[in-house]
Amino acid sequence: MLAKLVEADAFSGTVTLARHGQPFYRHASGLASRRWNVPKRHDTRFNLASVTKMFTAVAVAQLVEQGKIAYDDTVGEILPDDPNEQVARTVTVHHLLSHTSGIIGARALLAKAPEPRSARTIAERRNRSVDRVVT
Repeated sequence: MLAKLVEADAFSGTVTLARHGQPFYRHASGLASRRWNVPKRHDTRFNLASVTKMFTAVAVAQLVEQGKIAYDDTVGEILPDDPNEQVARTVTVHHLLSHTSGIIGARALLAKAPEPRSARTIAERRNRSVDRVVT
């Protein structure tokens, strides 16, 4: 089935099947960079961006279901060593999951950062992988 999808140019990505933590099938197809005609490999990194928010929300919901945390718990109750006392005291799990905490995001922090001085910093500011950047 996968071969048909690849042949029809309907699949581009990587697949790894494992049993007991040991891979027994690996496949990579498509391009990691169309611009540079770089093929995908098993170790190709993908920018998942906001997709990880769903995984985080499910993991938190499972912790709530297990009674380990509550949506109205503050950051300080979960992370008592948080150095930001205001966040620790006022921001709740619900705030974090609904993106209403008021905590500044990484992009905003980068925007306030000094001008880039290296290729690595430029790549990071442009939200690109820095694995292949030579500084």
